[in-house]
Amino acid sequence: AVLSSTSNLNKSFIYRMMTPWMGNGILTSDKDVWRTRRKILTPAFHFRILEDYTPIINRRTTELLQKLRKMEGEFFDMLPVLRMAAFGMLFETAMGVQIDEAEVERRGLLRVTDELAASVIGRIINIFHWPDFVFNLTKKGQRFYNNVEYIRSYNEQIVKKRKAEYKVGLEDSNKRKSFLDILLRMHLEDGTLTEDQVRDEVATVFIGGFDTTATAASYTLYLLGHYPEIQAKVHRELDEVFGDDWDRPVTLEDMKNLKYLECVIKESMRLYPPVPVVARNIDEDMKVGEYTIPRGTVAFAVIFALHRHPRVYENPNDFIPERFLEKKERHPYAYVPFSGGSRNCIGQRFAQIEDKIMLAQILRRFKVESKVPIEELQLQIEIVLRPVEGIELKLTKRERSA
Repeated sequence: AVLSSTSNLNKSFIYRMMTPWMGNGILTSDKDVWRTRRKILTPAFHFRILEDYTPIINRRTTELLQKLRKMEGEFFDMLPVLRMAAFGMLFETAMGVQIDEAEVERRGLLRVTDELAASVIGRIINIFHWPDFVFNLTKKGQRFYNNVEYIRSYNEQIVKKRKAEYKVGLEDSNKRKSFLDILLRMHLEDGTLTEDQVRDEVATVFIGGFDTTATAASYTLYLLGHYPEIQAKVHRELDEVFGDDWDRPVTLEDMKNLKYLECVIKESMRLYPPVPVVARNIDEDMKVGEYTIPRGTVAFAVIFALHRHPRVYENPNDFIPERFLEKKERHPYAYVPFSGGSRNCIGQRFAQIEDKIMLAQILRRFKVESKVPIEELQLQIEIVLRPVEGIELKLTKRERSA
């Protein structure tokens, strides 16, 4: 009811703690701004546009594979490796800028992004820091705003440079358009977005995209490492689709044929939804069954618990990808890894493409083994659902069939 409501569309005030960082973008804005912006931005996520990003994702994943080959045969934490890869992918697809790992580390871009996320979570759980005037006076608040200034200044340089190139006609019509390029066209040719709005939306898509994708892929590999029989089914499907040609890029046609892998990803995101909780302001009294949620309340939809509800899912804590092969009627809000209702994630299709390409590329080359038992995996809720001790995996090279 909370997610499907058409009147209670305002995000909780908690999201406004991210506004200095992300601006008044589609994630943090109130319902009136969101409605207008969603309509403007939806064409930027058309499937034909997303298809243009697949060569970037494939190339970046090939670079990731070179790194993974060096780690073969020993347990290592997969999450930071995938986060760095996804960071580069999102930077290139969102901003149109190729950035390598050395540049990310030299500029501290990932570190600053992590510090900003930690600052937001720290503020949310400390009620005394909710008022802006209090938080701004603390050392943590000052550190937060210093980081905001650094990251927004870096992004602004990119936006201004690309805008200048666009205005003098330096853009290459044959070059793949980044998300930033598409928004700049809306700004300069259609006048539907201001420069500040362009910057806010690019920041929102980038920040909202890289961590959720890397986390989702890490949990999928972790689960496959504990279920060798399911992993074997994935390998068989990959071999049927790709044969011995492990080096060619993954196409959209391939993705349509990887039906079991898709079920595996869905089941992984059911058990470990990257964003485990969403919050809404209740602006009008809302009936839920025999109860009334009064206006002025903040309502939380706990996706992690919803996805494990025994009335919806048989053996809810078990990893059973086949449940998504079955044409079983479920409530439309029984599975909402990208939130639900009209304020669902606008970038979910892009995230699914990125996730599937990365996993197909990794799994057609490697077998995966997981170290920490599922019942011992400790989780913590940050902006994403984070494993406390990381995700320890071991990769073993698969042998090509004769």
